[in-house]
Amino acid sequence: MKTRVNKENKPKIEKYIIKQFNMIVKKKGKNVISLIDLWDTQFKVRDKFNITDYMSQKITDEILMRQN
Repeated sequence: MKTRVNKENKPKIEKYIIKQFNMIVKKKGKNVISLIDLWDTQFKVRDKFNITDYMSQKITDEILMRQN
């Protein structure tokens, strides 16, 4: 059974995603995240928080859209 994303755990998931993106950007030395990096982050989020692929993608996309 997958964990439901709600107002209690969503901020924690978002914080984790932002931390992952910051580590990727810092390691590359550029302000760019590749598609492979995006997918890797989504898989990590899915596995760490036991959420569905759809929710992992949705939350990650929301964070990326906030940056534009």
